Amino acid sequence: MTLPGTPTPSESTQRVGVLEGALLGVLGIMGALIIGGSLVVMVASLVLGGSALEISE
Repeated sequence: MTLPGTPTPSESTQRVGVLEGALLGVLGIMGALIIGGSLVVMVASLVLGGSALEISE
């Protein structure tokens, strides 16, 4: 008895793979938005003199 070289995934396995891909895509977009927002805050801080976002004086 020989084992197949490349078994084909079942339909349910393929659906889980698509769902995982979609969730990873959403997480990636959220991460990109967070990093982009932090870059905007950093640039705004530098443009406004670096002291605009200080909490304590």
